[in-house]
Amino acid sequence: MADGAASVMNRIDIAIEQLRQTRRYTRMVLDHTDRDRWFEIAEVGPVSCGSHIAWQVGHIAWAQSVHVLKGVCALDGELTITPRWAQCFGKGTTPSADATRYPAVAELDAALDLVLDAALGALPTLPDAALDEPVIHPTGLIPDKFALLLFNTRHEMLHVGQIGLIRRRLGADPYR
Repeated sequence: MADGAASVMNRIDIAIEQLRQTRRYTRMVLDHTDRDRWFEIAEVGPVSCGSHIAWQVGHIAWAQSVHVLKGVCALDGELTITPRWAQCFGKGTTPSADATRYPAVAELDAALDLVLDAALGALPTLPDAALDEPVIHPTGLIPDKFALLLFNTRHEMLHVGQIGLIRRRLGADPYR
């Protein structure tokens, strides 16, 4: 600023920065993940992770579409995610090792960008007061749109943690 005062971020700016930081981390993990193994359900001895990387990625994209595009921005979530995605990746779905049930890896990967780009395009158009609007969330822990935006970033990080666990069980270096 010209007068030397520090700039203050508003809540939309904070949410946008959180979405970007979270996705940078997600991308860093995925960039070091063998795409040929995205549909493997890792097992070590008799114990299975019960999931695979493709499901985690699809679920992240689906959830961001539901939480941010539809829940906060009031956009039609099907702009980027079709009803098939809810059947494959929605809350309560069970991952299957059958890759033919899912979109291809390239489509899953592209969906992450499509949803985030749509969110980053729509969020700056919202008035700050819109973030105080109440939401209904299955957990009952999220009272308003701002809390839903911040929850979305924590939700993504939770699933990136699961991707990390799956990677380790597949024998990948945890830090690359």
